[in-house]
Amino acid sequence: MTAVDKITAQEVRFTVCVEDLIPHILKLAEMALRLSRITKLMYLVDLAWVQLTSRTLTGSSYVWRESGLHCEQIDKAMCSLGNRGAVRERRVPHEGRDITLYELRCSESLSELGEWEAKLIDYVALRYFPMPDDDLTRFVQVTAPVARVTQDNRDETIEMTIYDELSADELKSLIDQSLAAQDGRRHCTHEVLNLL
Repeated sequence: MTAVDKITAQEVRFTVCVEDLIPHILKLAEMALRLSRITKLMYLVDLAWVQLTSRTLTGSSYVWRESGLHCEQIDKAMCSLGNRGAVRERRVPHEGRDITLYELRCSESLSELGEWEAKLIDYVALRYFPMPDDDLTRFVQVTAPVARVTQDNRDETIEMTIYDELSADELKSLIDQSLAAQDGRRHCTHEVLNLL
């Protein structure tokens, strides 16, 4: 089956637990990430999945606040992953204050993903990991679901079914092209990523 063939319900799970996806994001990053960056990447995974299947992959709800994108399910998942010892939290000084970074402790605890779920995570990693954090934030702000949340209705749940006009076939083709161009997963380095 090629990427432009129709994805059927038999090929994909209806939802994947946020707690199962976060370790995959951290493994691909190969470095510690801030919670705000994890949330943006998970949002982009969910947004792309909406374009493929008309529903989010994780079932998460996102809110745009003055401080940025927020997701309660991701916050809870990070606590649970930390309590289980799957993710390590560390505080580091940055620009006169401490920030919290999260990193994967052991990749043996990764759950198995379906083919399309894994391809989508790879696609998001290849396309968005290299973006500096300010650029990633601006990109998320102009996606159709976030862009419709105005200054007046912050803290409103973002409607994920509003998305940019990109057909599922076009998105699947983009995913396959990105993966083929990079010959599989690209390993990100500290020099490539400006995450802080």
